[in-house]
Amino acid sequence: MSRVSGASLMSFQLFLRREHGEGAYETVLAKMPAAQAEPLRGIILPVNWYPTVSFVRAIETAHAQLGSDDLYERYGTFAAEFQINTFQKLLLRFTSPAYMLNRAGRVWHRFHETGEWNVSSGTGKTMRGELRNFSVVSSGYCRVVRAWILRAGQMTGTDGGVDHPECRAKGAAVCVFTGWWK
Repeated sequence: MSRVSGASLMSFQLFLRREHGEGAYETVLAKMPAAQAEPLRGIILPVNWYPTVSFVRAIETAHAQLGSDDLYERYGTFAAEFQINTFQKLLLRFTSPAYMLNRAGRVWHRFHETGEWNVSSGTGKTMRGELRNFSVVSSGYCRVVRAWILRAGQMTGTDGGVDHPECRAKGAAVCVFTGWWK
């Protein structure tokens, strides 16, 4: 069973609390199958690891239960801001999105046990990232990752965009994220 860091789960809890109120996290867990929700109950610690499938299903359940279609994107943006600390944000101002994304691909395993990133810079101000072998296939979670990449790139002080042209949830062999900036 693959696992996700408690820091990722904590960012999700905090996001739900800020966006939907104190009981939102428990409401989401109550709508999930008991076996998936149970590992996410109690005090979440950043140093502990939790089942990836439970984490992703909680995000999908929140999307389904709490309404707005852009929950994935709002959470991905929030998670980037939560997970990139103040010192790193200052350093990002002196780097490019390609540098930051290459670095983010290397620290993926601080948050996820599965998945391998291959990030390459294209011509000019473009990048391409491939995520292989992530344990859960979820188009919703890919939307979270896309929003995370976009927000982290914006933290470097540039404008740009991120697309997700190939997705395992739609039959592709790997998830591909492409980005560009001005």
